[in-house]
Parts: sequence; structure tokens; C-alpha cells
Amino acid sequence: GLEWTIFRPSVIFGDSRGQMEFATQLYQDMIAPPIPAVGFFKGLSPSGGQLLMSPVHVTDVATAFVRAIDDDSLTGKLFELGGPEVLSWTSILTRIAEASGKKKWILPMPVGLMQVAAFLLDWAPAFPVTRDQLTMLAEGNTVDPGVFPGITGHTPIPFTAEHLRYLKQVTLQP
Repeated sequence: GLEWTIFRPSVIFGDSRGQMEFATQLYQDMIAPPIPAVGFFKGLSPSGGQLLMSPVHVTDVATAFVRAIDDDSLTGKLFELGGPEVLSWTSILTRIAEASGKKKWILPMPVGLMQVAAFLLDWAPAFPVTRDQLTMLAEGNTVDPGVFPGITGHTPIPFTAEHLRYLKQVTLQP
């Protein structure tokens, strides 16, 4: 008998004020270290199977939540929330590097090969990714960009260097 609205956001980004979030974690794990970042892809060729996501800003997710409280027409529905663009994994890494003022070489890596390595090594604390994370990454996480404006009445905040500039203040976690 309860009223409900379900939101399923894609990956959420935005200044987390010192807490871990999607872009901050990628910055710390892949952009900040002095080694190449890993450009995951499906299949055998980087051009054949891009991993895609629709990053959504935390403010936009909060706006949708508030809107659902105030708008009875959203009751009893499920909404997938995403930003205005569908981006490849490599594009996401490139934008995070740009926003943090770093030049980064991105090493193409088949996600299937990395899953084998994770099967053998994800017990090691220094291994950068788990099998579950790779499985979720390979499934992708995209959303129709037209859904969000229909809920809130405005275009969501894009995943751009301007909206990622908080990464310049990120301090690396030990």
C-alpha cells in the first residue's frame, strides 16, 4: 500500500567532498598512478566492443528524488537515470585525465583477458579490479538521454572537464 518510485542511476559522479565516487576512484586507480590506464574493451579489437556508460551527476539524481516526492505522476514507476551522453570507457578516462590536468596513456585491454587475470589474482590487495567489477563493466550501463529531462524538466549535467574539476583537489588515499 506504499507509494513508490524506483530510480536506477547509471554511474554517479560529482564532488563527494572527500568520499569515494566513480570519477574519484578512477582518478586514484587509473589516472594518478605513473603507469598506463587500462582501456577495457570487449572482444579482440578495441574498435569492436566499446564498454559504454551514461554518467549522471549526483545533483541530478538528487533533483529526480525530490521531484518524485512532489510529483504524483512519477509514483509507481521505475526510471533509469543517466547523463546527456553515452560515453565509452576510454572517453571517460580521457575526460578524467583532462579534468585533473594529467596526460595519460591508455593501454587497450580486452576485458575477457583481464577477467582471467582477476580470477587468478583478485585475492591480492594490489590487484586493481575484481571479477565482479569486470562483469558489471562488460555489461555496460547506458540510459536513454531523453528520460532525465522528462522527469525534471532540464538537461542533466554533462560529464565534462568543467564538471569534473573537483578532481584537482583529490588527495590520494593510501
